[in-house]
Amino acid sequence: MTAILTEPFLKKLKTLSFITKKYMISRREGRKISRRTGGSIEFADYRKYSSGDEFRYVDWNIYGRSEKLFVKEFCREEELLVYFIIDQSLSMSVGEPPKFFYAQQLAAALSFIGLTTDSRVKIAYFHDTQLNISPDFFGGRSIYKVLETLEKSAPVGATRIADTLSRFLRTARQKGLVVIISDLLDEVDSHKQIAELAARGFDAAIIHTLAPEELNPAVSGQVRLYDIETNQMKQIYITEKELDMYRKEMETLCEKWRQFCLRHHTRYYQAVTNESVEAFTIRFLRQGGLVRQH
Repeated sequence: MTAILTEPFLKKLKTLSFITKKYMISRREGRKISRRTGGSIEFADYRKYSSGDEFRYVDWNIYGRSEKLFVKEFCREEELLVYFIIDQSLSMSVGEPPKFFYAQQLAAALSFIGLTTDSRVKIAYFHDTQLNISPDFFGGRSIYKVLETLEKSAPVGATRIADTLSRFLRTARQKGLVVIISDLLDEVDSHKQIAELAARGFDAAIIHTLAPEELNPAVSGQVRLYDIETNQMKQIYITEKELDMYRKEMETLCEKWRQFCLRHHTRYYQAVTNESVEAFTIRFLRQGGLVRQH
């Protein structure tokens, strides 16, 4: 796992920070800026005085010129909590490198960004109806504990995103940025639960992690198809026409997820495991609005 965090990559990661669409409030001050009134760090704007506003925030210079009362608004830097929810199901063991290992590498790189910009990080794994969430990690040195947590898990069980997110929504005590890393290969529709993340005030992002052969399989003729999560096997004959239909179905599936996320204020990214984690993190996420240079 540590091989992914090479010194040149770490230097690039240190120039990045998360972009959040919502304002997060926490008990400790950090680097994330949220709009609050008064007593803060940085001036933001003026607004008209309302009954109950504190007179110490009235701009008397404006009053002297216009005889109208305006109060100053400020920005306060707030700490961000980032949840990484990683699909641990057996379908994530497919690919070379396996999708699960790729997901772990992504979580490690993105955790480093959070930890070095005063954010707190939680690592969560899910399969079947299980959701295991780590304690909070905070500070750059905690990356070693994050790596240790990531390395302890291996693929097991089936994908149950809807159950996982329902449990998460019941137990999460603080709003934050939720990054779901999954192949989304779930027979049960999980759209409702993902939409609820944004509705409940979480800033959500999905990294749809796929192997190249899932998008464009190189098979033909008589083959056996094996469902790694259900242990079911099927023998079929595949023609080029059927392969073409499959590719179109996968394109449609990914586009449906993209459009759904767009409608429900959730950022969608497709990660294919033949692209390096470094290239994906630096190029695609920065262009897609999850991280930025600071």
